[in-house]
Amino acid sequence: MKQNDFKQQVQQSMQSPSLSAEQLAQLDQLQERHKQTNKPQPSLPQPSFIGFGVAATILILIIGSVTLFQPSDNMPQLIANEVAGNHIKLKPLEISSSNMKDIRRYFTQLDFKPVKPVALTSFEQSLTGGRYCSIQGITAAQLRMQNPKTGNLQSLYQTVYNKKKFKELPDINKGQKALTVFTKGIAVDIWVENDLLFALTRDQKAEE
Repeated sequence: MKQNDFKQQVQQSMQSPSLSAEQLAQLDQLQERHKQTNKPQPSLPQPSFIGFGVAATILILIIGSVTLFQPSDNMPQLIANEVAGNHIKLKPLEISSSNMKDIRRYFTQLDFKPVKPVALTSFEQSLTGGRYCSIQGITAAQLRMQNPKTGNLQSLYQTVYNKKKFKELPDINKGQKALTVFTKGIAVDIWVENDLLFALTRDQKAEE
């Protein structure tokens, strides 16, 4: 029943000279129905967007802290891992020669000429050949040597020293000693000499 109709019926009833008991009962029923019909309905609970926002903020802070405190790449370790991994495979040589002049003539696709490292006194006696390779995406010469004392094979990598790419590494021209990194059961000596990066593998088990 509409509210206006109800009010009108009540007014008419009030203006009547008298109401019987039956009419009073009907009037009470109408008033009760009117109260039930117009009773405000409880609102449904709304999702707590505030709770979702707090949880999202905490998650972002956690992810941000992990990124912020993540250690930077250890370049010497990355170089050693790559050099040792390639040394273990011992892929076939592209040129077999113990003559450094032949080696230099073969590597025409390099931005430098392979050289004899000052630190290796027995380099020419142990040189057996070489092949193209890379260190951290930069083209390099992989020279293979055979230790005259033990007969063990060694790999000597050399490429242009890009300081921005390879970060700070020991320079023997400045009186610094080569850095030794152990990985995959192999010791890798890393150093800079005359603007070239060198990495030499050493078999620790054979030297013990």
